[in-house]
Amino acid sequence: VAEMAHIDLIGRKVIQEYELPFVPFDVELGGNGWCYVSSKTEYVGSNIASVNLATGTIFRKVNYYSVPEKILLKKIPHQEKLLGIPTFHNPSRPRIADISLDSLTSEFYEFTPFDTYYDMWFIKDGAYGISRSKQIFKFNFELAVENQLMLYGSINDNNFKDINFISEDSLNHRVAICYFDFTNEYKSSYVSIYESEGFNETAVVYPTPVPNKGQLVSSAFFNLKGDKLFMI
Repeated sequence: VAEMAHIDLIGRKVIQEYELPFVPFDVELGGNGWCYVSSKTEYVGSNIASVNLATGTIFRKVNYYSVPEKILLKKIPHQEKLLGIPTFHNPSRPRIADISLDSLTSEFYEFTPFDTYYDMWFIKDGAYGISRSKQIFKFNFELAVENQLMLYGSINDNNFKDINFISEDSLNHRVAICYFDFTNEYKSSYVSIYESEGFNETAVVYPTPVPNKGQLVSSAFFNLKGDKLFMI
């Protein structure tokens, strides 16, 4: 039996546990009293479930495999929209669904021209998204759903490395982008700082070296003031 727990981080206690219809791959809070869960393996009828955190009610819309297994779920900031990003299918075409009715009753719309290369990070309050392959996408939710995502540009950094993680310093209009470099044994990972307006690189930061050890930065975060960068 697969289960999910709703946890109060401040009180450090389990609020409620829920039995799920499948083994979960990813979960995402909707900010509306519901949580959305994707399946780890192909599940008959539907690979997405909506969970009411108050009642434990689970809703599954039969979608006949229009949403694959192993899909990342990301709530778009300030929007009643849920983005799905396939991690097991190539191309990794992003999908979007409306969650304004709380449970996921609408179909995911697939943006067939685009490939996120298995992940996307939001910046500028969800107005833009950057894919693992360094493409920059722009959202416009005033348009019809088929026109809500457009390719805005790409990060031109003259390297062939994929992105590990992105975080934003919205106060100072910057983003930190983590890269992994397989060609350098002792400086194998680093963080590039970019302006979030023109996406020009302003700095490169390496983690403190450890003798005879490669350095892998899986993620990096600015503090609230934007004057410190923490690397993990």
